[in-house]
Amino acid sequence: MKHFLAVLYKDILLFLKGTGCVVFFLPFALIAVFYFLFPEGASYFTESAVQPFPIAIRDEDNTIMSRSLTSQVRDVALFSEVYKVKDETDEALLEQGYAAVTTIPKDFFYEMYTFADCPAIVTLNDAMPFESGLYRAVFTSVMSVVRSDQAAVAGAYRYLYGDLTQELQQQMYASISNDLFRDLLGRQKFFDDGIEEADVASVTLRRLFATLLSVLMLFYMTTAAKTIPEERRMKIIGRMKAIGGTVLPFAISRFLTALVLLMPATLLSFYLFQPEDKKAYAMVLLVLAVLTFVIIAGIACVARYAQTVQWIGNAWTLLSVVLSGTLFSSRDLPGVLNALRECMLPYQLHRGMTALHYGVPFNEVLRLMRPFCFFALAVVLAVLFVLLARRKRLFERGTNAWRKDSILPLPFFGLTGQKLIYITGAPFGAALLCVLVLTLGLSARYFTQEAAATLTVAVAMEDKTSAAHELVQALQETEGLRVIADGDENNMRSYMISGEAEGVLIIREGYEASLSQKNAKAPLHYESMQSAFSAQAVREMIAGVAGMQRAALRAVAIVEEEKGALSAEEVNALQETVRECGDELPALAKITTRTGKGIADPMYTGRFSFALFAEILLLFTAASRFSTRDHNRVKRRMRALPFGAARMALTDALSVYLPGIVITLLLLQRESFFVMALYLLPVCALALLLTGSGMKEGRMDAAAPFAALIMSAAGGCFVDISLLPRGIQTIGKYLPTGLANALQAGNHGAVWLLLPEGVLLFAVYFTLSSASSERTG
Repeated sequence: MKHFLAVLYKDILLFLKGTGCVVFFLPFALIAVFYFLFPEGASYFTESAVQPFPIAIRDEDNTIMSRSLTSQVRDVALFSEVYKVKDETDEALLEQGYAAVTTIPKDFFYEMYTFADCPAIVTLNDAMPFESGLYRAVFTSVMSVVRSDQAAVAGAYRYLYGDLTQELQQQMYASISNDLFRDLLGRQKFFDDGIEEADVASVTLRRLFATLLSVLMLFYMTTAAKTIPEERRMKIIGRMKAIGGTVLPFAISRFLTALVLLMPATLLSFYLFQPEDKKAYAMVLLVLAVLTFVIIAGIACVARYAQTVQWIGNAWTLLSVVLSGTLFSSRDLPGVLNALRECMLPYQLHRGMTALHYGVPFNEVLRLMRPFCFFALAVVLAVLFVLLARRKRLFERGTNAWRKDSILPLPFFGLTGQKLIYITGAPFGAALLCVLVLTLGLSARYFTQEAAATLTVAVAMEDKTSAAHELVQALQETEGLRVIADGDENNMRSYMISGEAEGVLIIREGYEASLSQKNAKAPLHYESMQSAFSAQAVREMIAGVAGMQRAALRAVAIVEEEKGALSAEEVNALQETVRECGDELPALAKITTRTGKGIADPMYTGRFSFALFAEILLLFTAASRFSTRDHNRVKRRMRALPFGAARMALTDALSVYLPGIVITLLLLQRESFFVMALYLLPVCALALLLTGSGMKEGRMDAAAPFAALIMSAAGGCFVDISLLPRGIQTIGKYLPTGLANALQAGNHGAVWLLLPEGVLLFAVYFTLSSASSERTG
């Protein structure tokens, strides 16, 4: 135990000596930047596939019924604004970004009861296809209840009486009037609970914190494990074994060091979320931390340079942020890339936090984490295979086989080539890094500013009757709705917890019987994600289908009240009469589509903005190699050569700038190559300035992820810069990220700031580098 505590004490001191106070202060600065600078409840961080959108209503009827309808629509969370039209035209409203304009004509409700031709007018905005399509689905669902009641009663009366007298017509209108009032006002009575407000603020915080806590966890685990290759080369592990020790205390010490440094952020998460089952919450974090350390330590065991581990750790962090769907939308990723989410820490952490929030037992949460466990096991097996292959090669070639991993000479590249090998670690590490960055580029191709094409709802069928199957089939045929119905209640709820479905519909037993009973127990239960604004819309679609089923049974009930029980043939004949009456009735609504203006999501990150963020993180990591003692010794030796200081500074710049060009191509930014080439100038110069400012070895590695995220956030990579506070806007506009975003958006004047900024920063770096060489000389 004494030896273990000594190793732990040594690791903590070495860690703090390398990274300093950066590990304590920058995480909280990062959380402050993301949480306080972004608008509260920003749709960008929500799980919901559809965000609130504005509509407009023109009330020409101006009756109690029309005003009541408008008031009910305003209570729907799906609509960010319900504008009461004054004298604007439909075209003008659509150009302002409204998804739909509905006109309620004069005497609409009276004419509806008497089957008169007086349709409501709905104009949809084709520039907002998903939003307008969703509004059409909701509107037609409500109107379908009216149409079904009309057709059912009209068909029943025609089946009973043939051509109707004026007296029978009045009797039919009265019957329909009662049914319409009851069905329209009570259409939500199919459900056993009310609609809860979307708790977007807490969901936003949970997604945000899952991302940031994952980034911190990946960073600390990478920093703790990356020195394993150097310690293996220095025979530290071998000497521990020689004196009777084992590798286990060494590994546990590294893990606990990272865990201690992660503790402040973990305690902050306990304070913010106040989990009911604190023990289960802590165990989820611990399990994920152990698996993450196993993965990164496994990579470190086969890597030959610490820099390789740092590169791969940072690239995996980027890939996790992209593919997990917690910070960037991943709904449009293809199947292969989407399946990789299970290997991403932010996705697993967010799903675990969400499952615990919904009261899922801890053993079920562990079951959800099985893919991540399999991924860690696969990494361990691959590491064992590589180590066994190396051991076999060692015995076959002799003890000098381990010495062949030194830096490869590239005389035709000169000093720049040597530095390129130095900062990438090794050819194998560089190749793996290229694969990861190319995967990032492929993933970023699917970033989209448009909303999802469908809403996804999971359905659990406890009722197995034909009416329940008809309900599911009708929902599957509803435009804009995707239905998953392949499991029990718990299985379906897992779709919602993982973010794959907006909500879960549970069809309780007795659904079919409830359709023909006036006071039957509500047979439907619907749950939605806390961030879902679509709950009311989905419920209206479901209620519309259920209302049509009830109306079909009502026609049979009316006829049987007069004639007694009907045979199967008579029921079929009645249903055919109902369909004929429905076809003859005038349209309740006239729906047209016109071109308007779409609404861009201000909380949107595109491929270009993501590339800016990735370049900062990766190039800051590359430049951190120049703060090592080895590099400083080379600088001192170079001063004895003619123009040695200038050659050293120039090759430093080229060896950071050239990987940036390669990364640009791998991120598939060829169409923005000119802008990226200019952007890389100040980024590379800034990275070299930080490493050349006396920053100790390890400090730059610690600062890189935080500096990249903060600069990207302030420069408009994650949010429209106009939404940030005025002071941050002023600074962000002149950061390399802000200038590059402005240039990409068409502000060509940014060139005259971006280029001089890069040249000036490089000039400062060359000057400071030469002055430093003269002082050391």
